[in-house]
Amino acid sequence: MLAVKTTQTSSLLPADTPAYSHLLVYTASSLTEQTTPVALVISDAAQVVGNLSLFDLDLDLGDLGGEISWTLPQDTTSLTELNVYLAVLPVEGGDCNVSTEGADENTSSLTCGVGSFLCCWRQPLASLAPEETNLSLAVDTAIEGFTHVLLYLRSPLAEQSTPAAFLIEDESASASAISFQEVPESRQDGDLDATELGGAVSWQPPSSSRVQDPANEAIRSEGNDAVDGVELHGQDYILYLYNSPTTRSQVGSTSGTTLIMAQDTARGVFDGLAVYTRSTLAEQSTPASAPVSDTAAAVANLSFPDLDLDATHIGGTFSWEEPADDSYVTHYEVYIARSLAEESLAAVALLCEPSVEELQAILSGSLSFILDGATAAQVEAAARSSLLTALDLSDEELVTSVSSAVRRLRERRLATTWTVAFQAVVPVARGDLVSGLAKSYSQRPQDFAVLLAADLAQLGVSTSSLSFQSFSEPLMQEGWCEVDFEHQF
Repeated sequence: MLAVKTTQTSSLLPADTPAYSHLLVYTASSLTEQTTPVALVISDAAQVVGNLSLFDLDLDLGDLGGEISWTLPQDTTSLTELNVYLAVLPVEGGDCNVSTEGADENTSSLTCGVGSFLCCWRQPLASLAPEETNLSLAVDTAIEGFTHVLLYLRSPLAEQSTPAAFLIEDESASASAISFQEVPESRQDGDLDATELGGAVSWQPPSSSRVQDPANEAIRSEGNDAVDGVELHGQDYILYLYNSPTTRSQVGSTSGTTLIMAQDTARGVFDGLAVYTRSTLAEQSTPASAPVSDTAAAVANLSFPDLDLDATHIGGTFSWEEPADDSYVTHYEVYIARSLAEESLAAVALLCEPSVEELQAILSGSLSFILDGATAAQVEAAARSSLLTALDLSDEELVTSVSSAVRRLRERRLATTWTVAFQAVVPVARGDLVSGLAKSYSQRPQDFAVLLAADLAQLGVSTSSLSFQSFSEPLMQEGWCEVDFEHQF
């Protein structure tokens, strides 16, 4: 029996008072205490949240991120606060053999174990209103040896001693074995130019590192253990040309394990490729990477002795030496061309065919804009549609390629700058018309931005972050026609 003397009509029992079956109130005089008290049956309110869980969507080993969730007890009338902690609990039958260096009373409680609940130390995450049922854990939260998430209920009297606990499962999901075949079997997917890349990049998918605690509710349904890595999180992969996390350029993204890099992709300053896995929360901070090799196959020692002795006519045998590495070369394509600059169309036509209609004009340009939340495929589809409309081109007359650069803002949001390079190949007779249209958009890029926003919206892409940067003035590069490489001119 625990006795408390008071002259008041109420008495406060401290938290963690051992449980009894009844409360008894005796009145007492200066002589003696009465022998028959008034009794109250004690109702011990034992409450704890249910289904506490953290599904780690930060895919880097040693970092956590995602949503901590729980269900509230049925009766919440006595709750004033929910306190969430990261904590270190001892292994079963073990001691608290952990370092508490750097911990202080403002960030941790070194005596978090009370009674039968064993706890080594803890660090607060948040104090929440009693009606809350989830807490967002920021991406890149260092695990730092923590083993559990703890959630304590607090009443007007005190914080409970025995919380709900969830074993932390640090999820790591990185691709591996990155390979780059610059010239696959289909020549159209390869690039034999120096400083330019093109081909198939492939990798092995991650296997989930999740260790399931039998005390936690199963994350994956029975019989579905084969669903690992990327599929477990509904994530995808992002491929970058890569030197470092701050020096990279996005090539594209895919939910598969192979991505075709478009031919004529500029290698730039990059020495490698990186594959980031991305969950529904964020892309990982530490990617899988591999060096990139640039296959180049250029002919050498070109020779053309002109054996046609008439002015304005040429004829003879055009010859060259094969590339040092011709393992990917299937055939040669030979063109005869001259720059259109300061040349009349008739003069250029004399080099190719009697008819000027056979000559082609090539106009090149680029545009750039900032846009978040879109894939490379969506950006290219929208930009291509806008260019076809703006420049009055048919689909076969337009070649486009997309690249991007990503930077991380202070609030950890990723901002993406997209660059779309385009090349229009049209008959020379239409060259001036297409060039004039392109020049008008370079002078009034906001007009093109209207077209682009509409085409992005058609693809379901939000344009709230769209900021159009530039539409370069086009360059009319050359006039050309194709000839058989064995033909003598």
